[in-house]
Amino acid sequence: TVVLAKADLRTVAQTLVVEREGSAREYRLVEGTFERHSKETVRPATFEPEAELLGSTSSRSESPKGEDPTAAPELDPATPPAAVATAELEVEVLAHLDRIEALFGEQVSLTRTPEGRLRVEAIVDTEARKAELERALGPVRSNPAVTVQIETATEAARRQAERAKAPARVVASTVEVEAGRALAADAELRQYFSRKGLDGAALEDEIRHYATSTMARSRRARRHALALKKIVERFSPDEARALDEEARRKLSAMLREHARAVEQEMAALERELAPMFSPGAPEHVAAGEIGSYADLARAATQLFELVSTSNESVSRSFAITTGSQQAAPVKAPQFWRALGGAKTLAAKVQRYTQP
Repeated sequence: TVVLAKADLRTVAQTLVVEREGSAREYRLVEGTFERHSKETVRPATFEPEAELLGSTSSRSESPKGEDPTAAPELDPATPPAAVATAELEVEVLAHLDRIEALFGEQVSLTRTPEGRLRVEAIVDTEARKAELERALGPVRSNPAVTVQIETATEAARRQAERAKAPARVVASTVEVEAGRALAADAELRQYFSRKGLDGAALEDEIRHYATSTMARSRRARRHALALKKIVERFSPDEARALDEEARRKLSAMLREHARAVEQEMAALERELAPMFSPGAPEHVAAGEIGSYADLARAATQLFELVSTSNESVSRSFAITTGSQQAAPVKAPQFWRALGGAKTLAAKVQRYTQP
């Protein structure tokens, strides 16, 4: 059995079974360290085929100054080996980004370069957010295996314009707001709050506040589900199992925190919506727990899909729209099935113990 690293398909572990005289022994070889050298520090002759393979015995004597082309190169001691980011370092970088909610769909990317380094790139709205990201990544910025590039949107636009040697253009647009705007769930909200004795401006304010807070809660649930999915997808099952104890603890803590947030937000949505909208028949959720990291990856994807479906229904029900109004999607059984399924799946993710 051969285990390959996800980033560059390098062999990082191998299991050999040797059978002899009716008995078998299993040997597991695991990579302890890995170094990547630049081409300037490696003798070119290292990559030439050996003379024996070419059927020639004169190649050795033809080497300049009698050098052995297969001899180890004399590396410059002043040239350090290229730094390669470990999976543990990747978990640490993710944890720093996660603490400041940088995995919620913001323009922040974490990629591995062909040389094996981690590259963090971000385009943010304000100088304050840029400073916050720089402070969060301070503990790892000095690591040679990590490169960081953080820009504001203004800086990124200026850089792209300079690269194209053309002035940046600002396009102005006019948005016309039509009359007759309303919420798809307007009738249900008015009926509910009118029974509480509200009318006039107080009623309008309450409807507006309820719609705004409900959509905000739904979006928070989606952001946490997205962060959970992003973190899980960073590692293969073999890479997750190979993490050291501290990195596994950090990874598990991040996953549980986001799953708990999803469950709490979806439960709160259920409590707030149920008095006004009749839930559909409860969805039957298959029994069984998440038993492996591969199961966890599938659960994270499914959870994000369920929360996204729920969020779309909430947005279509409570966002102000124009034209003819259709029934609020939060009244449909599909919405309540997605909400209930997300709650149950988020709870299962929290109970998962990484092997």
